[in-house]
Amino acid sequence: MKPITPLTDAELKQGIQSAVAYMGARRPGEAVRTLRHLASRKPDDFDILHLLGSAHVMDGRSAEGIRMLKRAGELKPDAPALWMNLGGALERNGNLAEAEEAYAKALAALPSLADASQRLCIVRIAQGKLDEASRQAETFVALHPGNDIANMTIGLVRLQQDRPGDAAAAFRKALEIAPYNRPAREQLQLALEQEKRRQA
Repeated sequence: MKPITPLTDAELKQGIQSAVAYMGARRPGEAVRTLRHLASRKPDDFDILHLLGSAHVMDGRSAEGIRMLKRAGELKPDAPALWMNLGGALERNGNLAEAEEAYAKALAALPSLADASQRLCIVRIAQGKLDEASRQAETFVALHPGNDIANMTIGLVRLQQDRPGDAAAAFRKALEIAPYNRPAREQLQLALEQEKRRQA
C-alpha cells in the first residue's frame, strides 16, 4: 500500500482557499473533490472536515455532510460556527432534537452568539417546548436588549403561548429598533388580529 504523503502547510492553505472559492461560486461538487483529496492525506483535520461537511450539505448530500460535521465536532467541541452549521443541516433535515443539541453547543461555546439563541428558540417552539423556548428567549433579550431579532423571537414565543398582547409589545419593540424588519411587522399584525379575536 502506497504511504500517505503528508500535506504541507502551503498545500493545506491553498486547498482550503480553493474549496472556499468553489463554495462561494456555488460549485460545491468541485469543493467536495478538492476537500476529499485533502482529507485523504490529512483525515483528522478539523478545518477540512468542517468544510467538507458544509460542501456536502450545499451539494444536497445532507446525510454525508452531517456525518462529516459531527466528526469535526468531535475534534473541536468548542467551535460555535461548526455547531451552527451542523444545527442548520439537522434542522433542514427535520432532525429537530439533534439540531437543538447542536445550537445549544454553539451557545455554550459562545454565549453571546445571537444566531444560536434565535435558532435554539425556533427549534424548541417547533417541538412544542414552549417553557424552554420562553426561558431562552428571555435570556436572549436580556443579553441583547437592542437587537430586533431578539425582541422578535420572544414575540414569536409569546404568540405560541397565546399571549398576543405581550407578543405585540415585543414586535413593536423590534420595529422601534429596526423599522425595516418586515417579518416583525407581519407578525405584529398577526398578534393584533389574535388579540382582537380574544376580545370579541
